[in-house]
Amino acid sequence: MSAPLKVKISGSIPRVQFQDLSFMDYVKKEMPVVIENSGIIGTASGKWTMEYLSENIGPKEDFEVFYSPSPRFMYSDYSKNTGNYTFYPETYKLKTSFPRFYNLSHDLMEKHASSGQASEKLLQPQHAFASSLLRNPDLLRGAVLFPPSEKTTPDSILNAATLASSSSSSSSSAAPALPEKDEASMTDKEKLDARIRLLLAKTERRNALEILETLREDDLDLSKLEYVYMQHTLTEGIGEKVAQDYKSFKWEWLLGIQQAIGLGRLKASVLWCGIAGCVSPLHYDEALNFFAQCVGQKRFVLFDPSQYASLYPYPVHHACDRQSQVNPYEPDLENFHRFTEAAGVECILNPGDILFLPPYWWHHVESITT
Repeated sequence: MSAPLKVKISGSIPRVQFQDLSFMDYVKKEMPVVIENSGIIGTASGKWTMEYLSENIGPKEDFEVFYSPSPRFMYSDYSKNTGNYTFYPETYKLKTSFPRFYNLSHDLMEKHASSGQASEKLLQPQHAFASSLLRNPDLLRGAVLFPPSEKTTPDSILNAATLASSSSSSSSSAAPALPEKDEASMTDKEKLDARIRLLLAKTERRNALEILETLREDDLDLSKLEYVYMQHTLTEGIGEKVAQDYKSFKWEWLLGIQQAIGLGRLKASVLWCGIAGCVSPLHYDEALNFFAQCVGQKRFVLFDPSQYASLYPYPVHHACDRQSQVNPYEPDLENFHRFTEAAGVECILNPGDILFLPPYWWHHVESITT
Protein backbone atom coordinates (compact mmCIF):
# COMPACT_ATOMS: atom_id res chain seq x y z
CA MET A 1 0.00 0.00 0.00
CA SER A 2 1.51 3.33 -1.07
CA ALA A 3 1.70 6.36 1.21
CA PRO A 4 -0.99 9.03 0.55
CA LEU A 5 -0.12 12.05 -1.57
CA LYS A 6 -0.23 15.40 0.20
CA VAL A 7 -1.49 17.46 -2.72
CA LYS A 8 -4.87 18.77 -3.81
CA ILE A 9 -6.80 16.66 -6.33
CA SER A 10 -9.36 18.82 -8.09
CA GLY A 11 -11.07 16.13 -10.17
CA SER A 12 -10.75 13.15 -12.49
CA ILE A 13 -9.35 12.93 -15.99
CA PRO A 14 -12.27 12.55 -18.46
CA ARG A 15 -12.96 9.03 -19.76
CA VAL A 16 -14.57 8.32 -23.12
CA GLN A 17 -15.40 5.14 -25.00
CA PHE A 18 -13.34 4.30 -28.05
CA GLN A 19 -16.44 4.48 -30.25
CA ASP A 20 -17.08 8.06 -29.05
CA LEU A 21 -14.98 10.17 -31.39
CA SER A 22 -15.15 13.10 -28.97
CA PHE A 23 -11.76 11.98 -27.68
CA MET A 24 -10.36 13.70 -30.79
CA ASP A 25 -11.48 17.05 -29.36
CA TYR A 26 -9.25 16.47 -26.34
CA VAL A 27 -6.33 15.45 -28.53
CA LYS A 28 -6.67 18.55 -30.73
CA LYS A 29 -6.79 20.80 -27.65
CA GLU A 30 -3.90 18.92 -26.01
CA MET A 31 -6.00 17.99 -22.99
CA PRO A 32 -5.60 14.62 -21.25
CA VAL A 33 -8.26 11.96 -21.73
CA VAL A 34 -8.62 8.24 -21.02
CA ILE A 35 -9.87 6.14 -23.95
CA GLU A 36 -11.66 2.97 -22.83
CA ASN A 37 -12.37 -0.34 -24.61
CA SER A 38 -10.27 0.50 -27.65
CA GLY A 39 -8.86 -2.97 -28.34
CA ILE A 40 -5.91 -1.18 -29.93
CA ILE A 41 -3.39 -3.25 -27.97
CA GLY A 42 -5.63 -6.32 -27.81
CA THR A 43 -2.73 -8.66 -28.60
CA ALA A 44 -0.93 -7.45 -25.44
CA SER A 45 -3.77 -6.43 -23.09
CA GLY A 46 -3.96 -8.93 -20.25
CA LYS A 47 -1.37 -11.07 -22.04
CA TRP A 48 2.00 -9.35 -21.54
CA THR A 49 2.54 -10.53 -17.99
CA MET A 50 6.08 -10.74 -16.62
CA GLU A 51 5.90 -14.51 -16.96
CA TYR A 52 4.88 -14.34 -20.63
CA LEU A 53 7.55 -11.79 -21.48
CA SER A 54 10.23 -13.68 -19.57
CA GLU A 55 9.42 -16.88 -21.46
CA ASN A 56 9.30 -15.26 -24.90
CA ILE A 57 11.76 -12.37 -24.99
CA GLY A 58 14.89 -14.45 -24.49
CA PRO A 59 18.18 -14.04 -22.63
CA LYS A 60 19.66 -11.06 -24.48
CA GLU A 61 21.23 -8.66 -21.95
CA ASP A 62 20.03 -5.50 -23.62
CA PHE A 63 17.23 -4.31 -21.35
CA GLU A 64 17.48 -1.09 -19.34
CA VAL A 65 16.64 -1.98 -15.75
CA PHE A 66 16.66 0.58 -12.95
CA TYR A 67 17.71 -0.56 -9.48
CA SER A 68 16.55 1.46 -6.46
CA PRO A 69 16.73 1.28 -2.63
CA SER A 70 13.32 2.98 -2.46
CA PRO A 71 10.07 2.85 -4.49
CA ARG A 72 11.01 6.17 -6.10
CA PHE A 73 12.55 6.13 -9.59
CA MET A 74 13.66 9.68 -10.32
CA TYR A 75 15.12 10.13 -13.79
CA SER A 76 18.57 11.71 -13.99
CA ASP A 77 21.12 12.16 -16.73
CA TYR A 78 24.67 13.22 -15.86
CA SER A 79 25.36 14.11 -19.51
CA LYS A 80 22.88 16.99 -19.15
CA ASN A 81 24.50 18.33 -15.98
CA THR A 82 26.11 21.24 -17.81
CA GLY A 83 25.29 23.46 -14.84
CA ASN A 84 27.92 21.48 -12.88
CA TYR A 85 25.50 20.76 -10.03
CA THR A 86 26.56 18.33 -7.32
CA PHE A 87 24.19 15.39 -7.42
CA TYR A 88 24.29 11.73 -6.37
CA PRO A 89 21.55 9.41 -7.69
CA GLU A 90 19.43 6.94 -5.74
CA THR A 91 18.63 4.88 -8.81
CA TYR A 92 21.07 3.09 -11.10
CA LYS A 93 20.48 1.95 -14.68
CA LEU A 94 22.07 -1.33 -15.80
CA LYS A 95 21.76 -3.49 -18.89
CA THR A 96 20.48 -6.97 -18.12
CA SER A 97 18.22 -9.71 -19.51
CA PHE A 98 14.47 -9.81 -19.07
CA PRO A 99 14.59 -13.18 -17.26
CA ARG A 100 17.04 -11.65 -14.75
CA PHE A 101 14.68 -8.68 -14.29
CA TYR A 102 11.79 -11.08 -13.77
CA ASN A 103 13.67 -13.10 -11.13
CA LEU A 104 14.67 -9.93 -9.27
CA SER A 105 11.05 -8.73 -9.36
CA HIS A 106 9.78 -12.05 -8.01
CA ASP A 107 12.30 -12.02 -5.13
CA LEU A 108 11.44 -8.41 -4.22
CA MET A 109 7.71 -9.13 -4.22
CA GLU A 110 8.32 -11.91 -1.70
CA LYS A 111 10.50 -9.56 0.34
CA HIS A 112 7.76 -6.90 0.46
CA ALA A 113 5.12 -9.47 1.39
CA SER A 114 7.10 -10.40 4.49
CA SER A 115 8.23 -6.88 5.54
CA GLY A 116 5.82 -4.30 4.09
CA GLN A 117 8.14 -1.42 4.98
CA ALA A 118 9.28 -0.13 1.58
CA SER A 119 6.49 2.45 1.09
CA GLU A 120 7.62 4.32 4.24
CA LYS A 121 10.69 5.38 2.28
CA LEU A 122 8.46 7.55 0.10
CA LEU A 123 8.17 9.94 3.05
CA GLN A 124 11.91 10.58 3.05
CA PRO A 125 13.31 13.62 1.21
CA GLN A 126 14.33 13.15 -2.40
CA HIS A 127 17.88 11.82 -2.71
CA ALA A 128 17.73 10.64 0.93
CA PHE A 129 19.14 7.31 -0.24
CA ALA A 130 21.72 8.76 -2.62
CA SER A 131 24.58 6.33 -3.30
CA SER A 132 23.23 3.94 -0.64
CA LEU A 133 22.85 1.11 -3.14
CA LEU A 134 26.53 1.18 -4.10
CA ARG A 135 28.83 -1.33 -2.42
CA ASN A 136 31.35 1.52 -2.32
CA PRO A 137 29.31 4.67 -1.49
CA ASP A 138 32.37 6.84 -2.20
CA LEU A 139 32.60 5.62 -5.80
CA LEU A 140 30.86 8.69 -7.20
CA ARG A 141 32.12 11.10 -4.55
CA GLY A 142 35.59 10.53 -5.92
CA ALA A 143 34.44 11.32 -9.45
CA VAL A 144 34.30 14.51 -11.46
CA LEU A 145 30.62 15.37 -11.33
CA PHE A 146 30.37 17.50 -14.44
CA PRO A 147 30.08 16.05 -17.95
CA PRO A 148 32.84 16.49 -20.53
CA SER A 149 32.29 19.45 -22.81
CA GLU A 150 33.97 20.70 -25.97
CA LYS A 151 32.70 24.23 -25.32
CA THR A 152 34.84 25.13 -22.33
CA THR A 153 34.98 28.75 -21.19
CA PRO A 154 37.15 30.34 -18.48
CA ASP A 155 34.08 30.63 -16.25
CA SER A 156 33.09 26.99 -16.73
CA ILE A 157 36.66 25.87 -16.02
CA LEU A 158 36.76 27.85 -12.78
CA ASN A 159 33.32 26.70 -11.67
CA ALA A 160 34.06 23.09 -12.51
CA ALA A 161 37.43 23.19 -10.78
CA THR A 162 35.97 24.73 -7.65
CA LEU A 163 33.17 22.15 -7.67
CA ALA A 164 35.62 19.26 -8.09
CA SER A 165 37.67 20.62 -5.21
CA SER A 166 34.67 20.98 -2.91
CA SER A 167 33.54 17.44 -3.81
CA SER A 168 36.89 15.84 -3.09
CA SER A 169 37.41 17.67 0.21
CA SER A 170 33.98 16.81 1.60
CA SER A 171 34.13 14.08 4.24
CA SER A 172 30.40 14.20 4.90
CA SER A 173 27.98 11.85 3.18
CA ALA A 174 25.85 14.86 2.22
CA ALA A 175 26.41 16.41 -1.19
CA PRO A 176 28.57 19.58 -0.94
CA ALA A 177 27.00 22.92 -1.71
CA LEU A 178 27.64 24.68 -5.00
CA PRO A 179 30.58 27.10 -4.93
CA GLU A 180 29.59 30.70 -4.46
CA LYS A 181 32.89 32.33 -5.41
CA ASP A 182 33.19 33.52 -9.00
CA GLU A 183 36.17 34.63 -11.06
CA ALA A 184 35.59 38.30 -10.36
CA SER A 185 36.14 37.84 -6.62
CA MET A 186 39.16 35.51 -6.97
CA THR A 187 42.79 36.55 -6.61
CA ASP A 188 45.24 35.59 -9.35
CA LYS A 189 46.60 32.83 -7.10
CA GLU A 190 43.09 31.46 -6.46
CA LYS A 191 42.42 31.43 -10.22
CA LEU A 192 45.64 29.52 -10.85
CA ASP A 193 44.89 27.09 -8.01
CA ALA A 194 41.42 26.49 -9.44
CA ARG A 195 42.83 25.62 -12.87
CA ILE A 196 45.38 23.29 -11.31
CA ARG A 197 42.64 21.53 -9.34
CA LEU A 198 40.67 21.09 -12.55
CA LEU A 199 43.63 19.48 -14.31
CA LEU A 200 44.15 17.14 -11.36
CA ALA A 201 40.46 16.28 -11.33
CA LYS A 202 40.53 15.40 -15.02
CA THR A 203 43.65 13.25 -14.79
CA GLU A 204 43.16 11.56 -11.41
CA ARG A 205 39.43 10.95 -11.19
CA ARG A 206 37.04 9.32 -13.63
CA ASN A 207 34.04 11.20 -14.88
CA ALA A 208 30.78 10.32 -13.09
CA LEU A 209 29.09 9.57 -16.41
CA GLU A 210 31.78 7.04 -17.30
CA ILE A 211 31.39 5.34 -13.90
CA LEU A 212 27.60 5.11 -14.23
CA GLU A 213 27.83 3.70 -17.75
CA THR A 214 30.19 0.93 -16.65
CA LEU A 215 28.41 -0.11 -13.46
CA ARG A 216 27.60 -3.80 -13.07
CA GLU A 217 25.25 -5.59 -10.72
CA ASP A 218 28.30 -6.67 -8.69
CA ASP A 219 28.86 -2.99 -7.84
CA LEU A 220 25.49 -2.85 -6.05
CA ASP A 221 24.57 -4.06 -2.57
CA LEU A 222 21.50 -6.13 -3.47
CA SER A 223 20.60 -6.55 0.21
CA LYS A 224 19.52 -2.90 0.09
CA LEU A 225 17.60 -3.29 -3.16
CA GLU A 226 13.86 -2.65 -2.79
CA TYR A 227 12.54 -2.12 -6.33
CA VAL A 228 13.45 -2.69 -9.95
CA TYR A 229 11.83 -1.06 -12.95
CA MET A 230 12.36 -1.77 -16.63
CA GLN A 231 12.19 0.64 -19.55
CA HIS A 232 12.88 -0.74 -23.01
CA THR A 233 12.36 0.60 -26.51
CA LEU A 234 10.59 -2.05 -28.57
CA THR A 235 13.00 -2.82 -31.38
CA GLU A 236 14.92 -5.91 -32.49
CA GLY A 237 15.62 -8.67 -29.98
CA ILE A 238 12.24 -8.84 -28.22
CA GLY A 239 11.46 -12.38 -29.37
CA GLU A 240 9.30 -13.63 -32.23
CA LYS A 241 6.02 -13.97 -30.30
CA VAL A 242 6.28 -10.56 -28.59
CA ALA A 243 7.27 -8.94 -31.89
CA GLN A 244 4.21 -10.48 -33.58
CA ASP A 245 1.95 -9.23 -30.78
CA TYR A 246 3.42 -5.75 -31.25
CA LYS A 247 3.03 -5.77 -35.04
CA SER A 248 -0.63 -6.77 -34.58
CA PHE A 249 -1.56 -3.60 -32.66
CA LYS A 250 -4.14 -1.48 -34.50
CA TRP A 251 -1.58 0.94 -35.90
CA GLU A 252 -4.08 2.34 -38.40
CA TRP A 253 -5.86 4.03 -35.46
CA LEU A 254 -2.74 5.94 -34.46
CA LEU A 255 -1.91 6.75 -38.08
CA GLY A 256 -5.45 8.11 -38.53
CA ILE A 257 -4.99 10.49 -35.58
CA GLN A 258 -1.54 11.41 -36.86
CA GLN A 259 -2.94 12.44 -40.23
CA ALA A 260 -6.10 14.08 -38.88
CA ILE A 261 -4.33 16.61 -36.68
CA GLY A 262 -0.92 16.77 -38.34
CA LEU A 263 1.23 15.04 -35.75
CA GLY A 264 4.88 14.27 -36.44
CA ARG A 265 6.12 10.73 -36.98
CA LEU A 266 6.15 8.16 -34.19
CA LYS A 267 9.29 8.76 -32.12
CA ALA A 268 9.41 5.51 -30.14
CA SER A 269 7.42 2.69 -28.59
CA VAL A 270 8.58 2.09 -25.03
CA LEU A 271 7.66 -0.79 -22.70
CA TRP A 272 7.61 -0.05 -18.96
CA CYS A 273 7.41 -2.91 -16.49
CA GLY A 274 7.57 -2.93 -12.69
CA ILE A 275 6.18 -4.40 -9.50
CA ALA A 276 3.47 -2.93 -7.27
CA GLY A 277 4.58 0.21 -5.45
CA CYS A 278 6.97 1.61 -8.05
CA VAL A 279 6.69 5.39 -8.36
CA SER A 280 7.76 7.69 -11.18
CA PRO A 281 8.03 11.04 -9.36
CA LEU A 282 6.48 14.25 -10.62
CA HIS A 283 7.94 15.25 -14.00
CA TYR A 284 6.95 16.28 -17.51
CA ASP A 285 7.84 15.04 -21.01
CA GLU A 286 8.40 17.14 -24.08
CA ALA A 287 6.75 14.65 -26.45
CA LEU A 288 3.09 13.76 -26.92
CA ASN A 289 2.28 10.33 -25.49
CA PHE A 290 -0.40 7.67 -25.84
CA PHE A 291 0.09 5.50 -22.75
CA ALA A 292 -1.52 2.06 -23.14
CA GLN A 293 -1.95 -0.14 -20.06
CA CYS A 294 -1.25 -3.80 -20.88
CA VAL A 295 -1.44 -5.59 -17.52
CA GLY A 296 -2.16 -4.41 -13.96
CA GLN A 297 -3.19 -0.94 -12.82
CA LYS A 298 -1.48 2.43 -12.66
CA ARG A 299 -2.51 5.69 -11.02
CA PHE A 300 -1.70 8.95 -12.81
CA VAL A 301 -1.91 12.38 -11.17
CA LEU A 302 -1.55 15.17 -13.75
CA PHE A 303 -0.92 18.92 -13.44
CA ASP A 304 -1.37 21.29 -16.35
CA PRO A 305 1.67 23.25 -17.62
CA SER A 306 0.40 26.54 -16.15
CA GLN A 307 1.28 25.20 -12.67
CA TYR A 308 4.98 25.08 -13.54
CA ALA A 309 6.05 27.57 -10.86
CA SER A 310 4.16 25.73 -8.11
CA LEU A 311 5.93 22.45 -8.92
CA TYR A 312 9.51 23.74 -8.56
CA PRO A 313 11.40 22.04 -11.39
CA TYR A 314 15.12 21.45 -11.11
CA PRO A 315 17.25 23.89 -13.12
CA VAL A 316 17.38 23.25 -16.86
CA HIS A 317 21.08 22.31 -16.74
CA HIS A 318 20.69 19.93 -13.79
CA ALA A 319 20.91 16.13 -14.13
CA CYS A 320 17.25 16.03 -12.97
CA ASP A 321 15.96 18.52 -15.54
CA ARG A 322 12.16 18.20 -16.06
CA GLN A 323 11.69 16.70 -12.58
CA SER A 324 10.02 18.42 -9.61
CA GLN A 325 12.10 19.13 -6.51
CA VAL A 326 9.01 18.52 -4.34
CA ASN A 327 8.27 15.18 -2.71
CA PRO A 328 4.43 15.10 -2.88
CA TYR A 329 4.26 12.43 -0.16
CA GLU A 330 5.97 14.73 2.35
CA PRO A 331 6.40 18.21 0.79
CA ASP A 332 8.88 20.64 2.29
CA LEU A 333 6.56 23.65 2.41
CA GLU A 334 9.17 25.86 4.02
CA ASN A 335 11.27 25.74 0.85
CA PHE A 336 8.46 24.98 -1.63
CA HIS A 337 5.55 26.98 -0.20
CA ARG A 338 3.77 27.50 -3.54
CA PHE A 339 3.21 23.77 -3.82
CA THR A 340 0.07 24.34 -1.72
CA GLU A 341 -1.38 26.13 -4.78
CA ALA A 342 -0.95 23.09 -7.04
CA ALA A 343 -4.03 21.01 -7.87
CA GLY A 344 -3.99 17.85 -9.95
CA VAL A 345 -6.43 15.59 -11.77
CA GLU A 346 -6.17 11.83 -11.58
CA CYS A 347 -7.14 8.54 -13.16
CA ILE A 348 -6.56 4.83 -12.69
CA LEU A 349 -5.65 2.93 -15.83
CA ASN A 350 -6.89 -0.65 -16.27
CA PRO A 351 -5.74 -3.15 -18.92
CA GLY A 352 -6.77 -1.89 -22.35
CA ASP A 353 -7.11 1.76 -21.28
CA ILE A 354 -5.16 4.40 -23.18
CA LEU A 355 -4.22 7.73 -21.62
CA PHE A 356 -3.57 10.61 -23.99
CA LEU A 357 -0.80 12.55 -22.23
CA PRO A 358 -0.08 15.92 -23.86
CA PRO A 359 3.44 17.37 -23.83
CA TYR A 360 4.51 19.45 -20.82
CA TRP A 361 1.76 18.08 -18.57
CA TRP A 362 3.33 17.14 -15.25
CA HIS A 363 2.59 13.59 -14.11
CA HIS A 364 3.15 11.49 -11.03
CA VAL A 365 2.73 7.74 -11.65
CA GLU A 366 2.20 4.89 -9.18
CA SER A 367 2.08 1.18 -10.01
CA ILE A 368 -0.91 -0.09 -8.03
CA THR A 369 -0.32 -3.72 -9.04
CA THR A 370 2.53 -5.60 -10.68
